[in-house]
Amino acid sequence: MTDRTPAPVELSDLLGRRLSGGVKVADLLVLAEGPAWEVRAIVTRDNVYEAHWEHGELALGTVVMPTGLTSLKHDVLDRQVVDTDDRRVVRVGDVALLPVAGRLEAVALEVGLRPVFRRVGLHVIARRHREDLLELDDVTITESCVVAHASHARVAKIETHHLARLIRRLPHRMKHDVLAQLPEERSREVRAHMLHRPHRPHLRRFRVPRA
Repeated sequence: MTDRTPAPVELSDLLGRRLSGGVKVADLLVLAEGPAWEVRAIVTRDNVYEAHWEHGELALGTVVMPTGLTSLKHDVLDRQVVDTDDRRVVRVGDVALLPVAGRLEAVALEVGLRPVFRRVGLHVIARRHREDLLELDDVTITESCVVAHASHARVAKIETHHLARLIRRLPHRMKHDVLAQLPEERSREVRAHMLHRPHRPHLRRFRVPRA
């Protein structure tokens, strides 16, 4: 039996692609809700169009005035990701999209070296690196970064000092955004730990007497 599951598409492959009428894709706008973000609009140099997926390609609909949508190029791609589960700071290298019933949906964020090499044309090297995807249910887009968060139960198992150490290294604005995504009680614990500075006793300096 033939597998009819459509192949995923990368955002980086669509940006700059020439569509019917000679216009190029400058950006895609999505409704960033739930486990899959529907692509609602295509941004070109001069206009914003309703987005369609026809015969394996993006297709322009009517001109629209979008509201409440998120830009994949400016708000997601190449943004820093603060992963509170794996306690790491990475960068969004690409966005995986999937054709579904005449529309396109963003289904995951790709991080790590694989998308970096792929975007510069080094596909053989890219395939040597494992695929590292973040499900959209597990991320929140803030003004300063993308926060990848575990479930409350998993966050509770992460040592407070590990989270504090990760967040302390972030720029001030990102600290606020990441702390706001933690459960309220856990956020208070991490803030308290970040304010705490271990006491270091004053050490007197002794001079070695001259002979």
